[in-house]
Amino acid sequence: MVKFNVSDVIRMTKILAPTANFDSSFTFYYDETNNIRKFYVRKTDFNSSFNSNFVLGGLVYEGNQPDIKPLFDGLKLQKNIIEVKLKHIAKGEFLDCLKSKKLNIFLDCLLELDLYIHYSSLNILYWSIADIVDSAITNSEVAMQLGLGFSNHLKNDLYKLAKLEIGMITELFYNFGYPNLKKESILEGICEEKIKKRG
Repeated sequence: MVKFNVSDVIRMTKILAPTANFDSSFTFYYDETNNIRKFYVRKTDFNSSFNSNFVLGGLVYEGNQPDIKPLFDGLKLQKNIIEVKLKHIAKGEFLDCLKSKKLNIFLDCLLELDLYIHYSSLNILYWSIADIVDSAITNSEVAMQLGLGFSNHLKNDLYKLAKLEIGMITELFYNFGYPNLKKESILEGICEEKIKKRG
């Protein structure tokens, strides 16, 4: 596990987003979709599409909780419903959802109530590679000194390469027993590759 100093994260965030506010109090509501729990490789492919994304999103507000009764009333939800899901707002493909009258009601309420939408989407293959890179860097004093920028560039470059060479990556992950990588098998595999190249 790579540990980061919070003040370093804040400083980097301020460089990338100068208006970022770290002094206010926000309340987040989360929901997730496409959580496959565990990403692993079979002999010829992964248990889930490597193009899939794990999505986490929901509503957020600053300060005191706003009265959301107008939102529930506007959507004409039954009294026993305690949280709003997509099925309560719109149905169908993306363009069909945009035509929904309830979507307009929902968006108008967000503006009136000072509610915000938060959303993050993480590619499952990228997350796997990031995990491997973080583990490798943690076990290398030299790599630890190269900093967060090096780590992020390495993850990005390896992910792009993995997508281009997904067949080879699948085989490599399978041969090393991903996600249960063992240090011994990795070292043996590296030695075998060196011998093959020399031969």
